[in-house]
Amino acid sequence: MRINRIKIVLVLATVMITGIVYSVAVRDIQASEKRDTESPENRGKPNVIIILADDLGCGDISLYDGWIKTPRIDQMAREGVMFTDFHSNSSVCSPTRIALLTGRYQQRVGIVDVIKGYEKKGLDPSEVTISGLLKNAGYKTAIFGK
Repeated sequence: MRINRIKIVLVLATVMITGIVYSVAVRDIQASEKRDTESPENRGKPNVIIILADDLGCGDISLYDGWIKTPRIDQMAREGVMFTDFHSNSSVCSPTRIALLTGRYQQRVGIVDVIKGYEKKGLDPSEVTISGLLKNAGYKTAIFGK
């Protein structure tokens, strides 16, 4: 019986310590994020979020009465600015992504077909991209997906 009590006390102590460490970490992360967004160079700059989805029509998402529920995208659209007329320059993903990133036709950039994972080709690092322009303007940039 005594061993069970010791185990219970150890488990509870571990849970409490984990909770304390977690709450301190979350507090520090939130404070860091608040400092980042309140820094002088970020004041007055809008957030820029670009979403590109393969094989998805704008009529598919709930924002346009579609069947896929997208409450956060709907919220971002209501609170921000939407550009609704980006026309795909290609029927496959790689050239479309290149056009969105560079603002140029895929033939001018040299990406005219799908880039497969094993191929050693891609966008020339010297090419001007929207993310590079935003970074030069003081934005923190990231890209997620394939």
